[in-house]
Amino acid sequence: LKEIHHRVKNNLQIIISLLRMQSSEMKSEEAKNHFKEAISRIMTMSLIHQKLYSEKEISKINLQSYFKELIDEIVSVNSIEPNEVKLDLKTNIPSIDLTSLVPLGLLLNELVSNSLKHSFQGQKKPTIKIDINENESTINFHYEDNGTWKEPNENDYSFGLELIDILTEQMNGKKTLNTEHGVVYQFVLEKS
Repeated sequence: LKEIHHRVKNNLQIIISLLRMQSSEMKSEEAKNHFKEAISRIMTMSLIHQKLYSEKEISKINLQSYFKELIDEIVSVNSIEPNEVKLDLKTNIPSIDLTSLVPLGLLLNELVSNSLKHSFQGQKKPTIKIDINENESTINFHYEDNGTWKEPNENDYSFGLELIDILTEQMNGKKTLNTEHGVVYQFVLEKS
C-alpha cells in the first residue's frame, strides 16, 4: 500500500511538471494564473500521498505537520518566502484519516491561496492563524488572516470561493465569514 501511495505521488508530480511546462508557453497572464491554481490543488493531493508514504501508520497523517508543510508549499508557489508569512497553527488533533484529510487539505489550500492573492496586498506583516480541534462529532476549523477583505465583483466568477462552499457541503458542514478585522472563517464540519 505504501508503494501505491508513492507511485500516485510520483504520477501527480509528473502532472504538475507537465502543467508547469504548458503554462510557461502561455501568453495570457489570466491563463497562467488558472494553471497555477490547478497546480496548487494537485500539489495538495500529492503531498497527502507523500505523507502517507513516509508515515509509520498509513491510515492516519499527522495534521500539524501536514498543514505546516502544505502552507509552506503554497506560500513558496506564490513566490513568497515561507518566513515572510507568520503562521500560528494550533490543533488538538494528533492525526486524521484520509476521508477528512483530503477535503480539509483542499479547503486550507483555497483559504491560504485567497489570503495570498487577495488579502495581503500591501500588508507588511502577513499573518495566518489556524485553530483546528475536534470533539466527538465535529471538527471545528478557525481560519483568519490580518489582511484586508476585498468584496468580489458581481461579475467576477470565483472558482475558489465556490470550491470552499462545495468542500464545506461535502463535509456536511457550516461556515461563517467575518471581514470586519481581516478575514475570519469559522467552519463546523462533521467527522466522517
